[in-house]
Amino acid sequence: MRHSRQVKGKSSLVSLQSLPRERYTDCTTLGTSLQGTCQMPNPTMKEVETRLGTVQCAICKGSSFGIDERSMQADGEWRGICRKCYYTFPIYTDMEFYQRTQPDIPYRLKEMSCPTCNHKGVSLNFRITMSVRESIYFLTCTSCQKTYPEPSSLEAFE
Repeated sequence: MRHSRQVKGKSSLVSLQSLPRERYTDCTTLGTSLQGTCQMPNPTMKEVETRLGTVQCAICKGSSFGIDERSMQADGEWRGICRKCYYTFPIYTDMEFYQRTQPDIPYRLKEMSCPTCNHKGVSLNFRITMSVRESIYFLTCTSCQKTYPEPSSLEAFE
């Protein structure tokens, strides 16, 4: 594919492949709200399963979860499953995309305080929608590196 561009009054054809490309995953090319805040890589399946054990199932209140490997999509959307009652729910692991499409999130993350050290500023590792009225963020304190779940106050489902 070719692209025409003007150079001092002359038209020239330039291959699009020769033009510099910006990678949306590169921390230096993100929007101004995220510049300089390089995010953690997407969590592994084992990390997500371990951290899911810190919340309760919306149906049976159990806290033993797995991830259906067949549901793991390239866009970072997975399906979690309760090992007790087999309730399934979505897990979203692509937080760079989420923060780009939800511009208020990075500002809120900077203002959130860690429950352990009270330092302001956390990073968003992944999120789940446990039920139609309950979304949970899984956060890491940028100071003490403590990980913890936080019910989302940003997503109102009513």
